Amino acid sequence: MYAWLRDAIISGEIEGGRFLDEQWVSGIVGVSRTPVREAFHRLAAERFISLLPRKGAQVRTVTARELEEVYQTRRLIEGHAITALCTTRTAPPEQMTELLDLMERAGEARDWLEASGLDPDLPSHHGQRRRQLRARRALRQACARGSSASRSAPSSHGRSGSR
Repeated sequence: MYAWLRDAIISGEIEGGRFLDEQWVSGIVGVSRTPVREAFHRLAAERFISLLPRKGAQVRTVTARELEEVYQTRRLIEGHAITALCTTRTAPPEQMTELLDLMERAGEARDWLEASGLDPDLPSHHGQRRRQLRARRALRQACARGSSASRSAPSSHGRSGSR
């Protein structure tokens, strides 16, 4: 129940601003209202929906301020990670390169549900995802430069950066 609703919100099948009624959802999915109610509470905790007294649940729309806060936080964290990798002349983890490839392909195919499943922190709006994928491409390029530099130059510990 929860996964179906979450995926429908992320994919845009259930658009931002729409009100969801427990009875309507339970009828579509063919379950009682109890699992729907539990799913609503979990979705509200994860900020996919807002629970409004006497109105039901409303699919949240992401505000410009929320997007800016997410991007600022990610820039800080990802910038620090790149700096740490380059400073220690450490190649990025193998899974990171694979994940970035999958994210790029999903973005190029405009498969936002697939892209969001690869990184659960991605915002759900497709325009923001395109920007995020461009940022990830830049991250990959920076890591590639850092890992090729680490193969050719010894680290401060006297070891090669490749492992």
